[in-house]
Amino acid sequence: MIRVALQEIPGAGESVEEEMAPLLSAGALERGSVSSDVPDYFVDQLFFPYSDGTAFVRAAVKRGGWAEIDHLWKNPPESTSEILHGAPYPPPAQGLLPGNVATLAPGQRLSYTDTLGEWTLRFLLGRALPAEEAARAATGWRGDRIAYFASGASMSYLWRLRFENPAAAERFEAALRKARSKRPVALPETIRRDGADILVAAGLPKVPELPGFRASAP
Repeated sequence: MIRVALQEIPGAGESVEEEMAPLLSAGALERGSVSSDVPDYFVDQLFFPYSDGTAFVRAAVKRGGWAEIDHLWKNPPESTSEILHGAPYPPPAQGLLPGNVATLAPGQRLSYTDTLGEWTLRFLLGRALPAEEAARAATGWRGDRIAYFASGASMSYLWRLRFENPAAAERFEAALRKARSKRPVALPETIRRDGADILVAAGLPKVPELPGFRASAP
């Protein structure tokens, strides 16, 4: 769309597009029109495709022209990590929680499961930590799966994350603990690490054992 618009401007070429780069994403002016009643998470999530997504597509065009865009259309990104860091990127890890996840919280009802992704990790940490520190801690994400349970008015959750290596997992764990100390969440959390995996549990009477994760890990 931007390139079509620039065709109508005499002398506007690739250099003009580069100069306009800071304006090609949704910025502070557009955010000012968003109602203050909308939670920050949904506002940032709405703008992500326009800001980081635009940069991702522009990089793809530079890398391989419109043929690369055609390739992305047929093979879209599988995670926000791919948008943030560029393609190719390893596909998200599967099987982090067992198929019978509902049995992990006896007496409670499974209400929701999801994969949050690196972008959400950045956002969650960024509520208490500087943006650069949050981004650095979230880098190395290779997958996650969270399950929410309910019992009456009570809620609990179990969240397992995987990183590219133990060092990346340790970095994220430290950042998460630091963020929680600065801005505590409603439910006290148990945070454990085993190699490249992190396990976060809250509201459960006992942290369940998961395949491939040592429940006794610190």
